[in-house]
Formats: sequence, C-alpha cells, structure tokens
Amino acid sequence: MLVSSLSSAATDFAVSSAPAPSVRAGSAAVVTGAILLIVALVAAMSVDVVKTGFGIKGDEASYVAMALSLAYDHDLSYERRDLDRFFGLYRAGPDGIFLKRGAQWHVRLRSSPPYIHVSRGPDPRSDRLYFGKALIYPAVAAPFVRLFGLNGLLVFHVLLLFGVCVCGYLFLAAQSPPGPALVFTLAFVGATVVPVMAVFLTSDIFNFALVFFAYFLWLYKEVAPPGGSRFLRSAGSDICAAILLGLATYSKPHNALLAGPLVAWWWWRRRFAPGAIVGATCVGATCALFAVNALGTGELNYQGGDRKTFYGTFPFDSADNTWDRRGREMSTNDSDAASVLAPSEFINRFGLNVEYFLVGRHHGLVPYFFPGALAIVIWLASGERARPWRVLTFLALLASVGALLVFAPYTWNGGGGPPGNRYFISLYPLTFFLLPPLSMTPALVAWLGGALFTAKMVVNPFVAAKFTYDAPARGFARRLPVELTIANDLPVRLDDSRSHVPFHGVL
Repeated sequence: MLVSSLSSAATDFAVSSAPAPSVRAGSAAVVTGAILLIVALVAAMSVDVVKTGFGIKGDEASYVAMALSLAYDHDLSYERRDLDRFFGLYRAGPDGIFLKRGAQWHVRLRSSPPYIHVSRGPDPRSDRLYFGKALIYPAVAAPFVRLFGLNGLLVFHVLLLFGVCVCGYLFLAAQSPPGPALVFTLAFVGATVVPVMAVFLTSDIFNFALVFFAYFLWLYKEVAPPGGSRFLRSAGSDICAAILLGLATYSKPHNALLAGPLVAWWWWRRRFAPGAIVGATCVGATCALFAVNALGTGELNYQGGDRKTFYGTFPFDSADNTWDRRGREMSTNDSDAASVLAPSEFINRFGLNVEYFLVGRHHGLVPYFFPGALAIVIWLASGERARPWRVLTFLALLASVGALLVFAPYTWNGGGGPPGNRYFISLYPLTFFLLPPLSMTPALVAWLGGALFTAKMVVNPFVAAKFTYDAPARGFARRLPVELTIANDLPVRLDDSRSHVPFHGVL
C-alpha cells in the first residue's frame, strides 16, 4: 500500500510539474527569436556594406549622407566634408543624392498692423546646401551609425524587424495558439520582400516598423487576455500610436490616412474628446517635424523649393560645379491632380492599376506580400469580418491604396524600379491586424505561398536589392502581367543593357 501510494504521488508530481503545452510553445518562441536575433545582428555588424551591397542603390545616397552628417558633424547641411566622407567610404560619389538650397526666416515686430512681419531670404552661406529628404529616419539611425559605421544602419534595421516580430507574435498569441502565432509572424516578415527592403539603407523599413508599432499599441488591448501591461490597455497607448503615425506621415505623406481608424474607433464608442485628442496628437507630431524642417532649411516641404538630384558630378567637388550649372531639378511643390484625374483616361487606367497592384509581375501584392493578401482573405472568411476595429483598419488600407493608385498612377510602386512595392510597405502592417484567431494550416500556407515568389530573393537579399529585375524574370512571377502603366519605373529600366527610351504616352 505504501509503495502504491508513493508511486501514485510521484506520478501526480511528474504530471503537475511538466510544463503546459502553451508554456513549452512560448519558450520555443523565445529561443527561436533569440537565435534569429543573434544571427541577424552578427551578420549586420560583420558584412562589408559597400562591397556586399554593390554600392549605392535607390535613394541610399541621400539617407546615408544625412545619417553620416548627423553622426559626425551633428548637422543636416551638405558641405565639402560630407562629399569627402562619402568618397572615402564608397570610393565613388553619392549618385542620386537630393540636395536643395537653403533659406533663412526673418521675423520683425512692428508698431502697426500687422504687428509681426515674416519674410524669407536666401542662405547667406554659399558653401553649404541641405538634404532634400525627410530627416526623421537618419536622426533616429545616427547613433547606430556613430557606433557601428555604415553597418549601424543594418543593425538598426535588424532591431526594428525584431521589434516587429515580437509585437506581431504577442498580438497573434493573445488570440491563437503560440505555434501558429510564431509561424505566421515569421512568414509575414520572412516570406515577403521585407528582408530585401531591409538591406536598403533607406527609410522604408523604418516606416514599416513605425506603422506596425503604432497599430500594435492601438489594437493589442482589443485582443489581450486579462492582466498584463496596464499601459497597453490605457488611452496612453493610443497617444503613443498617434505620435508614431505622425512621424510616419511626415516621412511618407501617403500614410496620412492611417490615423483615421484610431480616431474613428473612439468616436464609434461616442468618446469624442479622446478621439479628437488622438487626431490632434498625430497632426501635431507631423507638423512639428515639418516645422523643424523649416527652421533648419528654410522650407517646410523637404521635397519642395530649389531641389535637385545629382549624378556623376556633385556640388563642391570642383570650382566649376556650381548649383546653377549642375544637377537635375526634382521639386515637388504641388500635386498633379488635374492631370491624373482627367476623365478621358482615368477609369481605364485605374482599372489596370488595380489589377497590377494585386497581381503585377514586379510590384504585385500577391507575389511580394503574400501573407498580407492571405490575411485579408482569412479575415473576410471569418466571423471577425464585422468587428468594427478590423473594418476600420481595412477601410484605412483600402483608402490609402486607392489614393496611391489615383494620385500616383505612374509611380505607385515607389518609383525607381524597387523590389516589390516601396510605397505599400508602410501600409502592409495593416493586413496583419486584420487576422482573426489562427490554426497552423494558414500559417504554413503563408510560408508556402510567399516562398514561391520570394524565396530566391530572401536567400541573397543584397543581390535581389541591387538587381531588382532579375527575380521576376524567371519562376512563378514570370506568369503574371507586366505593369504597363508604370513602364518607365519597371526594374528592367535599371539594366543599362536592356533598357530603352522612355515610354511616353503608353496609355
């Protein structure tokens, strides 16, 4: 009897002390995340950025020069020392850099109305220019550049993606088993063009992370189990989300509609004052950064004013390379709404762009953001499709994409032949927060569907980032339609041996 009792007690102890399946799965997620973070950080710190990245790509020249200037000179002005520093690192000039002339504001008080007189004059210094890109990304990345050099930008991107994966896992694990939550979260990042965009030394991954963090701060409280962080359940998390969306809107103005659901969700519950505060916070954050831009350069709009891009020769590289004699004007002072909304072409062009946006060979949603497309389908087929905050999120996504296709019908991919869709990447996080509770099957489908199109890109993201025309030339993407409405910004235009004259008036 005693032996039987001891045996029974030992069995009960073994059963009670064995970790629950959810605990084991959670521990596996932590170990997986730690391993991936260590490997990615070591790779980011040890890779030869210039050699492995094949020099300059896309808008890298501007953002790299800005981050270096902030890290070492503590300013955002372009001077001869910035050019020398860039040549020292790349053994080449900053091809594609955007620069602009500065201005100075003058405020005078008068004894008669109007009592305050504001005027603007030219920059008194002729030995400096200013960068023509948004300052928020290089400002945040500059400490990493100071610590790790150019590798600091890759380290920064790795940390951003790790943060995205942590937030994504927490959101899905709050409503799904840990296994499917982990698998789908990793697919959402890894089975897409996101890793390729992460090796670009530009603001795209930063914008992607800003929006993802903002929506996590807003929506985690809607799925979170009892207990946990009080901050994530409070209105303060909405304020922080609004600030992040304000930063994202300053960085890329097409993100302006993404704060709408936060405000609308408060108003849906007849909480009008908190909703107005959230909206005002977002607008205030955006305006504050534009004001900083105006104080620094004399222009509110970092893309406006006297702005040029340079290739081959650059300001201050010789005595005769003056502003007036070099560079190509690249200013955006107003929209082209009158032209793109002309009724004679609008309907046909918009219909084609919707098709190309969804299944285009080079920039389509399905081939390059397959887990996001799958998330939309899963949500529409689930009982969660009528949940108000999910509906508001989807409407913001729909409105933002629609605005891109309407107002940027020839450059909705981001311009310059990027891999996937450079403008959509900051809208992509919204698809994640549509997801209802998941099983393992859709999580595996996300990996399978995404890998069909992006596996060969993710295996070597540096090659895919430089030679963006190579991946769609073979494989499953080859069967999809070519985006004729953006013919002048297809990746093939980056291949000098295959590109031709611009296709003016294609449609």
